[in-house]
Amino acid sequence: MTTQETDDRAAAGPSATRDSDGVSRILLLLDHEENRRLLAKWLSSEYQVVETDPTEVLDEPIDLCIVDWASLQRYDDVLVDTKDAVRPVFLPALLVVSQRDSRQLGSDIWNRIDAASGDIVDELITTPIRKAEFRGRIENLLRMRQQSLRLNEQKAELEAIDHINTVIRNITRALVQASTREEIEQTVCNRLVEAEPYRFAWIGEPDSDAKKIEPLAWAGAADGELEDGIVTSDKREIGRGPCGTAVRTRELQVGRNLSEQLDSGPWKARLTEAGLRSVASIPLVYDETLYGILNVYADHADAFDPDERDLLEELGSTIPYAMQTVIAKERYRSFVEDIFGTSEIGVRILDSSGTVAWLNEAFEQYFGVDRADTIGRDNARFVRSDLKQLVANPEPFAEMVTAPYDETADVETFECRVPPDDDRDERYLHHRSQPIESGRYAGGRIELYYDITERKRVEAELETTIEKLERSNANLEQFAYAASHDLQEPLRMVSSYVQLLERRYEDELDEDAQEFIDFAVDGAERMKEMIEDLLEYSRVNTRNKKFEPTDCNVVFEQALTNLQIRIEETDAEIAAGSLPTVNGDKTQLLQLFQNLISNAIEYAGDEPPRVHISAEKRDTEWLFSVRDEGIGIDPDDAEEIFGIFNQVGEGGGDTGTGIGLSVCQKIVDRHNGDIWVESEPGAGSTFFFTISDSNENSL
Repeated sequence: MTTQETDDRAAAGPSATRDSDGVSRILLLLDHEENRRLLAKWLSSEYQVVETDPTEVLDEPIDLCIVDWASLQRYDDVLVDTKDAVRPVFLPALLVVSQRDSRQLGSDIWNRIDAASGDIVDELITTPIRKAEFRGRIENLLRMRQQSLRLNEQKAELEAIDHINTVIRNITRALVQASTREEIEQTVCNRLVEAEPYRFAWIGEPDSDAKKIEPLAWAGAADGELEDGIVTSDKREIGRGPCGTAVRTRELQVGRNLSEQLDSGPWKARLTEAGLRSVASIPLVYDETLYGILNVYADHADAFDPDERDLLEELGSTIPYAMQTVIAKERYRSFVEDIFGTSEIGVRILDSSGTVAWLNEAFEQYFGVDRADTIGRDNARFVRSDLKQLVANPEPFAEMVTAPYDETADVETFECRVPPDDDRDERYLHHRSQPIESGRYAGGRIELYYDITERKRVEAELETTIEKLERSNANLEQFAYAASHDLQEPLRMVSSYVQLLERRYEDELDEDAQEFIDFAVDGAERMKEMIEDLLEYSRVNTRNKKFEPTDCNVVFEQALTNLQIRIEETDAEIAAGSLPTVNGDKTQLLQLFQNLISNAIEYAGDEPPRVHISAEKRDTEWLFSVRDEGIGIDPDDAEEIFGIFNQVGEGGGDTGTGIGLSVCQKIVDRHNGDIWVESEPGAGSTFFFTISDSNENSL
């Protein structure tokens, strides 16, 4: 394009640069009247030209200011204030500089301009002015102005969306703390209207049978106006508005002109009078179930753009999920109440975050705490600041109920004592807790506190009784030992004098007298044996030794050595298999083996005694058996033979003192074992006894 063609196009006037509201407004501030007139005439064909005092017109939007040097100096303060007032939107200023002014300003013209007027001027053009260049400058500045306006609008839209997003996030956080559906509904309405851009909100519950939507919660500009409000959701004309349509379609609906909506109910006029212009109806749907309708109102007709609708639809999914959650909580709480509410077992439930989720009346009673003040508190803080102060051993208790579970054990148990106080009685409690693996509180734990106060009382009484019995038994054993020991001396004296009488007067005694003396000597000997056996019986618990590994084969051989004369006299055969090494009192084990072998020899009958000893391992103990082929025992007498002074023999001709098996019973008891006999008359007997494989010292 040639220069002439450019000038010809410029002569026709500059092309318009318009914003969304219409023609651009240009403020013309030229001190030279003729230049101002000619330029205004040329610009007015495309723009709205303003030539008055700037203080009178700057209250209305201006898109461009064309100013000369003299006017710039005169109005610099006004122009600075105006540009500052509209920031960050760009308000351009074009400085027209004459040749004379250009020569005065010199080559450092921009620094001079900035020094004189700050950053008011964005472009400058010197005379003589070519129209094409002037038009290009104007169009470029107006284009920059429009870009600035668009950027500012986009920024405002983003800020609005971010604000709405923040409001919805805050609502979501609040819903987590809500405990009832009513609280959820009212919280949503309150939070929406507490911050712009919404002025009014309500939530209604659809009645599919009656085709009605009854408001349940509301807040905002028309607060209190929905008490008797009913919205229809049928397909008639009155039900075709956003709310009724949202119920039927389960999709978000937007109404741009509130005054023309058909389903706004009898309170529609009050809403429009309050300045509400548009509405969004959001169906609250979760898992294909419609929980209600959320209606949000704004005071401008162009509300609810696509981005805003997306956020509201997300909220429309969050709200019913929260409703379903509290409904499930309530059902679970009701289920827990039915099971544990009136139980005498104290129950406390923690959720996965370590918060006290529930406890029953028994727990309140046992610890003297208040349920309302406890539920919702962090477990660790509650235990360490309150609960541990109520038990006898606070630190171990706190550690047990706050520490993570041992991965090797699913169940934790311990006992604790709760001392008496004004609000509670003394109690002993058995604690049992385990993780919750499924359901509402999965990842948490359930604690059960069993009242074992009565059991502890009985145990204490039993322990006292046992202590008394032990003291009594010790006294009896000491008495038996002392009595037995003291009886030996007068008994020896009786026996000695009877024998002396027999020797001195042997020739003078008749047959009856000799028989009487024999009876007396024999009785004294039997009494001596009984005293010696009674001493042995009392020494089982008074002269015992520490347990140590003892080879039973060695013990068996020692018993045979001690019984060698009797074995030879009776032609007895005593055999044993391989015997184990056990932890025990070697002296007492020798006495045990010796008594049982001696007993088998004593009751062998007419045939030479045949005795066999064996042992086998069973779980955590050794089972020994001493089997003979003697006269046997009646099964009815199997338990009585272990009583002291009890004798069971053949045909009433019992021998011995009846203490040997009682001693065996005491020895086995001390070694944490059992002893019994299996026998039939004439078929021999087998005595069994057990010795624990993990015996510790028992004194």
